[in-house]
Amino acid sequence: MSRSRITLETESDLNRRTQRSRRFTYTSPQRHPPAQTLVAFIISVVAGTRRLAHTDWLRADKALHALLGIERFPGTDTVRNLFSRFRQGHIEAFW
Repeated sequence: MSRSRITLETESDLNRRTQRSRRFTYTSPQRHPPAQTLVAFIISVVAGTRRLAHTDWLRADKALHALLGIERFPGTDTVRNLFSRFRQGHIEAFW
């Protein structure tokens, strides 16, 4: 009985994730996935960038791209556009 309960909870978690990912759709064929863009932002912060504009510093670092498993590093505009999608309602619902 407890296994079926765990399975149901897992399925509902997957359904919620699917619904969230449908909200953030991108139309460009050259797009970066949102998860990759978020990781790029976090890596930029860890690397010591102090401004969003400094994320471009890591675009030329091919060794970092290989470590992260990405072909292209998102630029400043891509990261800014990701964060501009979140409005006050999204942030309040998250917290």
